[in-house]
Amino acid sequence: MPPRKADALIPLQDLDLQIHKLKVQRAEKPRQLASAEKKVAHAKDNLAAVQAEIKALKLETAKRELTVKEFDTKIEKIQNQSMSAKKNEEYQGLQKEISGLRADKSRVEDGMLDLMMQSEEKAKLEKLRQEEVKQAEDEHTVAKKKLEAEMAVDDREIESMLVKRAGVVASTEKEISASTSGCSPPRTTASRWRA
Repeated sequence: MPPRKADALIPLQDLDLQIHKLKVQRAEKPRQLASAEKKVAHAKDNLAAVQAEIKALKLETAKRELTVKEFDTKIEKIQNQSMSAKKNEEYQGLQKEISGLRADKSRVEDGMLDLMMQSEEKAKLEKLRQEEVKQAEDEHTVAKKKLEAEMAVDDREIESMLVKRAGVVASTEKEISASTSGCSPPRTTASRWRA
């Protein structure tokens, strides 16, 4: 039994399936990089959050420093008033006011020290977050280079298969035309009427 024309197309179909599989595999590669990109973005977000906290702490510390200066100015003003006080009761009242202002100032200074300690801790955390960002970026770079190399291999393989496919197409066309050359051409409607 002579080979069927469709049998000549099977190698071509196999190549087409392999090419398709490689193209799908190659198209998936950039998506594999998404997790590394998310890790970088997450690390950068964490760093930005810590930096925002540090900025807020510094701002609050600066406000409290201003408040301490205001207390110093008030205390100095009241001390000057107490020097010119004529009555003991007036003097005692001003001293009480000075004492209250000093206590308030002390509370503000204690809060300021707490803020400074928090700032130091956040600065340490900021360094850790910066290291995490650098590590995530380094991992991303390595993963990207690896994927780019894999994609280049896939591209070369696809190109090689396309060249091979072109050869198979040419030989298949020859094979089909050779198998049909021994056959008589199909009759047309006009030739059937003559016969």
